[in-house]
Amino acid sequence: MVGGERWRGAIAVDNFRSRNVNSPLKMIFVYSMSEVLQHLREQELGSATLSEGYILALDLGTTGNRAKLFDSSSKAVAQTYKELTQYYPQPGWLEHDPQEIWHSSCALAQSAIQTAQINANEIVAIGLTVQRETCLIWDKTTGEPLHRAIVWQNRRTAVECDRLIYLGYESEIYERTGLVIDAYFSATKLHWLLDHTPDVDINNVLAGTIDTWVLWKLTGGKVHATDHSNASRTMLMNLTTCEWDEKLLDLFQIPASILPQIQPSLGTFGVSDATLFGAEIPITARKGRPASFFVWSWLRQPRFDEMYLRHW
Repeated sequence: MVGGERWRGAIAVDNFRSRNVNSPLKMIFVYSMSEVLQHLREQELGSATLSEGYILALDLGTTGNRAKLFDSSSKAVAQTYKELTQYYPQPGWLEHDPQEIWHSSCALAQSAIQTAQINANEIVAIGLTVQRETCLIWDKTTGEPLHRAIVWQNRRTAVECDRLIYLGYESEIYERTGLVIDAYFSATKLHWLLDHTPDVDINNVLAGTIDTWVLWKLTGGKVHATDHSNASRTMLMNLTTCEWDEKLLDLFQIPASILPQIQPSLGTFGVSDATLFGAEIPITARKGRPASFFVWSWLRQPRFDEMYLRHW
């Protein structure tokens, strides 16, 4: 990796099992700016000249959202930020408005483009880095959320998690996903949403974490996908296959048809709708925020310790 070229918004995770121990080992590979541009060249994406173009990073966090523009030397040329409204319906519950997240993302991106005094067709790629376990469901016809997003800190499903532990599912879920049973992760949140949202037509519903929601909106409803770093935090992705685990979907009563396709973190996720920024911009990288800010390892531990190496 070339020093100084590290791009904060484009990081990928490979999930695999260590050959020496039984517990899962996750390795983080940080993509440099040159690697992102090389990917664009190979895919023949982007209308701008790659050596002179810009990359737009959308950093969608728990307390606020940020848009940041980088030039080809990894220099930040514009940055915008806005706080996110926190909703506390009950003690221990925390929700976000998905529409606020989406509209804020668009407005911040547009503001960053204006601040940098560039045209949208000079942007060669968009990358997303997001809060991970936070999830929602929405109507795939109207594009309207069916409930506010349940945030990762939310504890409303703690009793359900205790029930699963009592029934003896803890070791099996850990073996399949590398995660302990906890309300922190998305599985019980999605089950709660499907169970408590009135008049849900399961044939007309889509579900996902924040990256999936924003990607779906960015592409005008054309792409319903997530990446390994976000899917691996739902407590639904099998670490061996890196696909949705059918047994766990049955356990949590979540139809596979409503979940996004799982893809590598650096890849092709479609293009932004031309009406949003004035040009179709390739969306080529996505990552959960914690993995975007640190390199961590997990070996022989039922839980992991995270060291944040913030670049912002």
